[in-house]
Amino acid sequence: MKVIDPIVTNHTLILIPRFTPTTSLTFTLFNEATKESETVSNSYSVTDGKLSLLFTYTFTEDDKRVITLEEGSDVVYRGKLIVTAQESQEYKETNGLYYYE
Repeated sequence: MKVIDPIVTNHTLILIPRFTPTTSLTFTLFNEATKESETVSNSYSVTDGKLSLLFTYTFTEDDKRVITLEEGSDVVYRGKLIVTAQESQEYKETNGLYYYE
């Protein structure tokens, strides 16, 4: 699962691809709640087997998306993305929603 900060709009994801792509990639964000899919323009580079994906998108707090990277009809990467302003080491999915005494 990848964590994105909603405050910034320029994002970089570091991914380990299934294979090293050689042409342009199709980057799709799928919202499981609304069942809507959106293709986002992107650029990427591969260094030491790690793919750095650069894209611009405006997220809102607590967004959850399924991300898919494809080269043609081949899936390069598939995973989940969550949007939160919480520090990743302090992240709690139910932060502030439930209190136990």
